[in-house]
Amino acid sequence: MSDSELANNGSSINTNEPLVYLIGQDCDNEYVEIPYRLATLSSTLVKFIENSDNTNTNSKGQDIYEVKLDGFGKNILEHVKRYLEYKFENESLIKNSSSNKKSNDVLLDIPEFEYPQDISLELLMAADYLDI
Repeated sequence: MSDSELANNGSSINTNEPLVYLIGQDCDNEYVEIPYRLATLSSTLVKFIENSDNTNTNSKGQDIYEVKLDGFGKNILEHVKRYLEYKFENESLIKNSSSNKKSNDVLLDIPEFEYPQDISLELLMAADYLDI
């Protein structure tokens, strides 16, 4: 299996993969870093990246895209990152579960995504905005 195939299934990290910095309303000098493959799970993030003028390269030669999300704080963006990781890791289970709902033959054990209940509304708003 090639390095890119390993990176695509999450078993290894592609060191040349672009990074996306999510910058929230309270993050002047701080950001939440996510791999590009996670950002592609959000059509909104993909559009931001495609239209971005803020592309840099780090010392490792990775492209870096900065996405400013003024409506959300760093805490919410950290949970968005966790959800994107969860979605990436469980994507095949989620797809199989939705296709099997019609037949009810197989119930898949998809782990719950856990988060603090006090941020439910903000997290739901972020998920809706980012289309995830």
